Amino acid sequence: MSQAMDEHEPPAAERDESHPPPRERPAGLLRDPARLGLLGVVWMFLLVGLWHVLVLPPYKPLDEPRHAAYAIALAEGRLPTVRDKLPADALGMKPLSHSNIVASANHPPLYYAIVTLPIALGSKTHHIELGIKIARTLTLLMAAGGLIFIFRALRQLTPRRPALALVATALTAAGPAYVNCSAIVMNDGLAFLAAAALYDAAFSILLQGPDKRRLIRFAVWLAIAALSRFTTLLAAAPATLAVVLAMLLHGRSEPVARRLVRAIAVGAAATAVVVLSSGYFYLRNYRLYGDLTGSQELFDILSRKHNAPFLEQIVTPKRWLDLSDQMWTRLAGGVSLKGFAVAGRAFFPIAAIGVAKLVFERRDALRKLEWRSPLVVASAMLTLGFLFVALPIFEYHARGGGFHARYCFTMVWAAWMFVAVGLAGFRHHLVLRAGVALAAVQGLLVTNTYLGRIAGSKGSDFGLFRGFERADVPWPEASAAVMLVLFCVGLAVVLEQIRALEAAEPHHE
Repeated sequence: MSQAMDEHEPPAAERDESHPPPRERPAGLLRDPARLGLLGVVWMFLLVGLWHVLVLPPYKPLDEPRHAAYAIALAEGRLPTVRDKLPADALGMKPLSHSNIVASANHPPLYYAIVTLPIALGSKTHHIELGIKIARTLTLLMAAGGLIFIFRALRQLTPRRPALALVATALTAAGPAYVNCSAIVMNDGLAFLAAAALYDAAFSILLQGPDKRRLIRFAVWLAIAALSRFTTLLAAAPATLAVVLAMLLHGRSEPVARRLVRAIAVGAAATAVVVLSSGYFYLRNYRLYGDLTGSQELFDILSRKHNAPFLEQIVTPKRWLDLSDQMWTRLAGGVSLKGFAVAGRAFFPIAAIGVAKLVFERRDALRKLEWRSPLVVASAMLTLGFLFVALPIFEYHARGGGFHARYCFTMVWAAWMFVAVGLAGFRHHLVLRAGVALAAVQGLLVTNTYLGRIAGSKGSDFGLFRGFERADVPWPEASAAVMLVLFCVGLAVVLEQIRALEAAEPHHE
């Protein structure tokens, strides 16, 4: 992901390889196809997420009561520990027969502070179901905000090809498991938002140059990321490195020593932000559980055994395929829809072919590319961000933890950017539009099947309608039909804006 993606670059002699082209002032929402397309993506995402919010019974997702219990504890003025029992009465539920503990207590408290009010009020007024649904809606809105920042960050990487950022954002939003875990009471939604906003802030510094406003914005999102969850803190490391490298790459007329001192100062300041915002919490984890994440304590409580070693897992193709499959097949509540795995797998090998084709066709331009340019460095940092989040999943599983794709959703958009670039390698906007359409339709089918399974329907029952009916949504038939129509309208808007963006470029037929 670099300037090599941009099919219509000017000749090398006519541009400065060290900097991206100047950003034009954005047009109005309805006049900018990229922003209008993003609106369509967020619209579809919110619709499908709202289906999950409304249809899933409280605590049907197995981890939801553990996260809701954290909010109850905060309302009581205390931080829970992983050995605390779930407050069944306050949550309006029966005690769990297995692992009846606040297993989420090893996470930082920011997300739970945000959702405490509706959950605590719902508990006190005996309307806990309403409180849970409001908390789910807040989580969904956080994730929707994350999609906006994903688009902003990726658009900076492809300033002359905004359709790629739009496609990558649309593919991210289409993932059924991604939508599912964004619409329940878990801290993933805040993690998506924090990581995406952090990378957007880091890329603006790296690509446009550091200034006081951009550095402050980065520091704010770094603090939020550190207080979201540990995986977001891992993702923050490459983003911070991008900002440090920006101090070296910009201002080349200055002495190297001065730039180096500035880079060290920025790195030290970023470290201080993390320590001051979340250091107390991770120190608490270490004192209580013997490690920063508290994972080992949970493994001991749950009697988890070690799995295959880390190095053995990362060289096993089946493990990587499992990560891909889970985006389409594994949703909360112990539901697995294995029949959708094959179609989901097709995106990445097709994208790999497109990337290889693009690299071959652009080999001369790649040889002339300035590999120290901010745009190339930003692309490398995005790749590192994904690896920093994905690889620990294998280590966590090796130690006895579960192997869940949702642990890498914080940075999964980087993988979808690879897919978008690969689809663009086939040099026709129909391929990009087909990829988005297939992902959206498949995501819709998975969600419909999932909601039907949750509602207890069998065979070819219309899952969305059955789910609405069981959740007592008014006029379930009409509501399901209207929401499907609205989804199709959003998809049509997205596909049309992709066409408009690509057709405007002279290299397309």
